[in-house]
Amino acid sequence: GQATAVGSSGLTFTVGGGLAISGTGVYYGGPQNGLFGTYNPTTGAYNNISTPTYPEGSTSSFAALAFNGSSLYGDNLSGNGGSGATHLVIIDPATGDVTDLGASVTHLDAIAFSVPEPTTLALFGLGALASLRALRQKQS
Repeated sequence: GQATAVGSSGLTFTVGGGLAISGTGVYYGGPQNGLFGTYNPTTGAYNNISTPTYPEGSTSSFAALAFNGSSLYGDNLSGNGGSGATHLVIIDPATGDVTDLGASVTHLDAIAFSVPEPTTLALFGLGALASLRALRQKQS
C-alpha cells in the first residue's frame, strides 16, 4: 500500500518510536526519550502526556508498544552503548506511569498478542459441555 501524509507531528526525529492504537482509536506513542503521548490521526500532531520513568534509564526509549485488551505494554529498549537490554513494561495510557514487568530478550523490537480464533473458543466450549455431561452421567 501507499502511505498518505497526514501532517506534521511537530517532532524533528524519533528514538524508539513505538506506536499502538487503542480499542477506542487513540494513537499512543513514545517518539523520543522522555516522551509519551498521543497523535492526532487527522492532523498528525503529537500531544505529550508525560515524561515516563524508564527501567533501562533516561537514555532508553519505547521501541515497541501494543495493547492487550485495555492494557498498554511497552518494550523499553536501552540506549546505553547499544547493549540491547530491554524491559517489558505496562504503561498507564492516561498518566504515562510505567510498571516494570522485568527484563526481556536482548534487542527486542516488537510486541504482539494473539487473539483466540472463534473456532478455538467454540471447541473449548464444546469440550466443557461434554465434560459436564460425562460428569453428570457418572453421578447418576
